[in-house]
Amino acid sequence: RLYTNISHEFRTPLTLITGPIENQLAKQDISLQDKKELTMVKTSSERLLDLVNQMLELAKVDSGHIKLKVKKGNLSLFLKQLLETFHYKAQEKNLQLVVSINKLDEAWFDRDIVEKVVSNLLSNAIKYAPEASVIQFDAIKNNHVLVLSVSNETHSETLNNLGKLFKRFYQDNELSDGVGVGLALVKELVNLNRGTILASSAGTNKIQFTLTLPIERDVFDTDEIVEEYPIQDIVNQQLKNGSVRSENTILIVEDSEEILQYIVSLFQDSYTIHTARNGEKGLKEVENKLPDLVLSDIMMPIKDGMELCHQIKTNRLTSHIPVVLLTAKVGEENEIQGYKTGADAYVTKPFSSEKLKLIVDQLIQTRKKLKEHYSKTFSIHPELAITSTENDFLKKLQEVLEKHITDASFTSEKFSKLMFMSRSQLHRKLEAIVGMSTSEFIRSQRLKMAADLLTKSDSSMAEIAYQVGFNTASYFNKCFKDVYGCTPSEYLNTSG
Repeated sequence: RLYTNISHEFRTPLTLITGPIENQLAKQDISLQDKKELTMVKTSSERLLDLVNQMLELAKVDSGHIKLKVKKGNLSLFLKQLLETFHYKAQEKNLQLVVSINKLDEAWFDRDIVEKVVSNLLSNAIKYAPEASVIQFDAIKNNHVLVLSVSNETHSETLNNLGKLFKRFYQDNELSDGVGVGLALVKELVNLNRGTILASSAGTNKIQFTLTLPIERDVFDTDEIVEEYPIQDIVNQQLKNGSVRSENTILIVEDSEEILQYIVSLFQDSYTIHTARNGEKGLKEVENKLPDLVLSDIMMPIKDGMELCHQIKTNRLTSHIPVVLLTAKVGEENEIQGYKTGADAYVTKPFSSEKLKLIVDQLIQTRKKLKEHYSKTFSIHPELAITSTENDFLKKLQEVLEKHITDASFTSEKFSKLMFMSRSQLHRKLEAIVGMSTSEFIRSQRLKMAADLLTKSDSSMAEIAYQVGFNTASYFNKCFKDVYGCTPSEYLNTSG
């Protein structure tokens, strides 16, 4: 309880330290010396926050507040996604991370515990391995148990104190900044998961952490088991009710074949799926198919996900399309950069399948509601635009309509030329944002103006028809009834 209270008390002052520092670092006129010192303070405050979080986790374990949440999943893929992050971190320190993961397609495991244990062990290895050395990560299944090991070079003093490494707040000369909290947390989480962990010498000046975790369902209690995909029943029900339309399309851009197929499997029952293996091909698919959403990895050959997102959001034809970025590059700076390119969501690997599904479903539903708003009200609201490019497009649309809508010779062809787009491009764009073809959209805007004039003008029905660009009163009457369900005269009587 003391840990919990103290840890919570640390969070507010840490936030008040980090926030102003970030504001100062963002200033253009900051000196190199100030930047260096403030960066050091920021790094130290972030490390302190990590320590606070670890203390909170230990307190939760001690008090019994952490319960196992085990579900069936592809453990190989989960570990590969998780390790992508550490490949980048290892490269930054000129370290080589060598990975060997045997096929672990079906396993029962607690995602949160495995992530915290592996992350702590690899962070520890990267932090203390000598420059230009090798870190080895191995994962195999042995007699229904996951056997996972992490090894790296170290100093002899650490090898002489292997039995003390898992003690809370243990420090030696090498690990003097308190890594004992992280390793103590690892041991507690492994024990909670009915596993074992051991630190041993793996040769001259080399340390190896070996842990075992059960991955069979029958090892765990019933209340520790979580349904494999609890959201799938909800999605299936939404499909039956029509709230998630199977005709919606998603473009998935991912260079890893294994991860690509996994993401496809998550969405193929709910959406029409298109795929691309790099950003350049992805952009061509976006322009050709105009999908309802793009789900893209960031690190890819030829054109990365950031550039793909930027080009989607700055193109008038595609600016309305929601983009979800997937990345192994964790950190606030990377996330901020993703949002600056116009991303609608930023998801770090390893991602939760349930969370990713919800993000995608909600973005598509939000865009669908906006389309329904436009199609029902026949009103264009640039202020509702999600991107500046889309805002500019809607303003231009509004400007062209106000000038030319009353002209009977104002056709789809003229409309597209005034919008500086081809006829097919404008048609596809309007279909995407308002659910209408260009000619239907022009007609809807004329009818909206006519409905307004009926209640505010003394002109005859025929005069109003000509004023809003219809060539004949009979065609105007027919179109009006198709949209409003009554004749102009009936509409006037009802409104009056």
